[in-house]
Amino acid sequence: HNQRLSVGLAPEDIPSLLKQRGTWAVDTWRLFLFDNPLFKRGLTLSQRLQYLELGMFYVMSSFLMPMLMFLPLISLATGKFIALPGATLFPWVLMCFLYYLILARGRSLYMLRMWQYWIGHWPTFHRAFWIAVRARHRKPKYVVTPKTRTTGFYGRLIWPQFLFIIASVIVIVRALLWMPEVPFATRLINSFVLLFFMFMTSAICKAAFYGTSLFRSSRNRSLSGVVKHPPTVRP
Repeated sequence: HNQRLSVGLAPEDIPSLLKQRGTWAVDTWRLFLFDNPLFKRGLTLSQRLQYLELGMFYVMSSFLMPMLMFLPLISLATGKFIALPGATLFPWVLMCFLYYLILARGRSLYMLRMWQYWIGHWPTFHRAFWIAVRARHRKPKYVVTPKTRTTGFYGRLIWPQFLFIIASVIVIVRALLWMPEVPFATRLINSFVLLFFMFMTSAICKAAFYGTSLFRSSRNRSLSGVVKHPPTVRP
């Protein structure tokens, strides 16, 4: 629709963000698993495909994405590499790229934010899957998302993302310096794949510092050179 139909408040801290997106994921998982509109009567093919896409978003983020993330991590850690045929991955990667490019209307920054959201929230969506599985016959209790921002560092709530980044740094350094028995090209390719996923995951990790003294000090340093022109605020 080309007009505003509702106005709401977005979460401004990690606890509220995880609570809201986790609730959305649980509800979508329950619909996708136990009352899937894909098999309901009275819907057009286009409507069925739209519901299918909504559920597949969480399937891919919860299960397929962690597999792609941890495969190079485990390979560099153990020295045992699993060859993935390009003919299998390339069509999927190309399809996902074009899909999100269309959603972002060709705007690269929007597409980047979509991928960061998709990849950075895989623990949230994976956790929501198991909540939904146990709640087939009874909807989980709904708690309204807080509307006021809470300050502080909440990295403990996204520890899987932080752990992934730390482990990736360790195995990349080890692979580049202390794995001469493995071809350098193999180590380099796997390291680049890990760096890509580290960059995508770093967005939500950076958000964990929002509102802390560390975030404010770094922002002040970044704006210290701005004198004549204040920063532009975009919606």
